[in-house]
Amino acid sequence: MDTNDNFFLIAKDLFKNTDMLYVSCPITTGYRFILWYMCKGIRLKIGSKEYIESKKLTVIDPNIKIAKFIIKDIRTSTKMAVIDPSDLEGASLNWKQQQYYDFWDRVLRDLVNEVIFLDGWEYSIGCCIEYWSALQYDLPIMSQDMKIMPVHEACVKMAESIKKYESCNLYLESDKIKKILGLVLCH
Repeated sequence: MDTNDNFFLIAKDLFKNTDMLYVSCPITTGYRFILWYMCKGIRLKIGSKEYIESKKLTVIDPNIKIAKFIIKDIRTSTKMAVIDPSDLEGASLNWKQQQYYDFWDRVLRDLVNEVIFLDGWEYSIGCCIEYWSALQYDLPIMSQDMKIMPVHEACVKMAESIKKYESCNLYLESDKIKKILGLVLCH
């Protein structure tokens, strides 16, 4: 059993018989990433210390700060336990990005009753993966304003994000979201 499995089993045990609301929020990518990349990241070597530190300061930390502010309000408006994925961002789990995706997919599949997507989610690869998971598991999907988000609206948003990524020559990101959009459209 790996760390991912152990962590999930602990969470499952802690929250059994609890209604759970998951808040999907951009953390490492998203619109803020696009802006940072075009202004600074494009000039840095991907994976370098300067790239990682600048991205953390300009993208990750502000994404988390905004998410926490919004999630605080969400917590006051629901009786459900709220899962904030940004709580794990600073944890020393030493997971690769795919391990986070797999963990949150499992949480959505086995623990969550509803999902809220914060504004700008469509620019986040992780959020798009979470959207696909929520759709597969027939979870109620809501936008930040707590209204049901129809599938066609989500598809339009993802298509817009693909165009934006491509306009910035960020084809790796756009290709990942295209793949997810293809799955959603075939659902």
